[in-house]
Amino acid sequence: MRKNNWLMYSIYSIVLLCYIIFSSKILIFEKEQFQRTFNNVPLIIWSIVIFIVLGLLLGLEKFLSEKKKDGRWKVNLPRLVLLGIPSLYFSLGIMILSIPITFVRYPILYLLKYEDILSIFQVILGYIIITSFIKENDDWPTFTDKEIEAAKEVAKLHYKHIKLSHAIESIDYNMSNDEKDKIYKGFR
Repeated sequence: MRKNNWLMYSIYSIVLLCYIIFSSKILIFEKEQFQRTFNNVPLIIWSIVIFIVLGLLLGLEKFLSEKKKDGRWKVNLPRLVLLGIPSLYFSLGIMILSIPITFVRYPILYLLKYEDILSIFQVILGYIIITSFIKENDDWPTFTDKEIEAAKEVAKLHYKHIKLSHAIESIDYNMSNDEKDKIYKGFR
């Protein structure tokens, strides 16, 4: 298991490093284009996309661990709304500056005095998006084999002292569903 962790994190590190190098080359190219054409729209869009994808990559490990779980996918709506929407607002800050409403622009104008702060919000947004998808198991709780065996022993001891019409030879733990989709346990 440890060998797989080393391999997985090695690959993950290489992917992150390659992404950062590739992204840097794109941003350098777009900055050079901006200096020649004075059109900053491609630079702004690439910058937003690159940093959001970086956040997605940073949250990928948690997403993949959620994917392995049993259950149905759900969206952690409070996380997405309370953390994602403000991050989206600041992530799109340069674009929001073009809105002529002062109270909408003021927080971004305040933050622009800190260099690259909007890029941090873009990374946070990507991370919030990918980690807001979780799997929840609405079914019965999961028990280990040891817990099931201990419960069987308790049940055997309990039924040993009760006079039944027939003896219980074994207790089966069965989480199968019947035709009415109700869970039943088997006693023999």
